[in-house]
Amino acid sequence: MTETIHGLLLRNLQEVFGEGDPAKRRSAIKELYTDDCVLYVPPGIFVGHDALGRAAQFQVDDKTWATALAVAFFRKHLSKQPDLLEGLLDKAMEYVRDNANFESLVAHAKALII
Repeated sequence: MTETIHGLLLRNLQEVFGEGDPAKRRSAIKELYTDDCVLYVPPGIFVGHDALGRAAQFQVDDKTWATALAVAFFRKHLSKQPDLLEGLLDKAMEYVRDNANFESLVAHAKALII
């Protein structure tokens, strides 16, 4: 796989957390994650492909929660790459432009980002 980090992050956002079709999401998870992947989000820790596929069982819709996690991750880990950060944030914010409470959700997600 010769994809860039930018490409992989976008694929993860769109094809895993943004995908509504469970079969397509499962296919993307198998392609992008190892069998023993671990996802830390409320209400707990999720391990493996099956668990990651079910991680969208939160009290906000899948795209909003995934976008909040992605935005929190991008802000924490890409601060030294402002051009990449800006491009990813612009794309992520397309999903939530009408959500007035999005920044509070990002604050909650930020506490989960290692």
